[in-house]
Amino acid sequence: MFFPLLFLTPNFVPRGLLTRPMKVAASLNPVTYVMQALRSLILHDLIWSDVPAGFGVVAALGAVMIAPTCASSATTTDRAQLTSDRRRSCSGPM
Repeated sequence: MFFPLLFLTPNFVPRGLLTRPMKVAASLNPVTYVMQALRSLILHDLIWSDVPAGFGVVAALGAVMIAPTCASSATTTDRAQLTSDRRRSCSGPM
């Protein structure tokens, strides 16, 4: 998912040189803010206004991606526990 979105960022061309449709696409693309923060940290003098937006996007996307994973993991664990309990109850006293 990250790689195709990389081409809709001002990564290869400065944002000021993008056409209007590309500026709109870059503004809607969360990877743009990550790339601007990285560019600010590595290539230019530190631009503090770009850094929080980049880290904010990473944190928000991380939370969005981790939440379903945790929910799925909890469901899988609950199913495994139910299966284990059923096996114990079906086996009878030992």
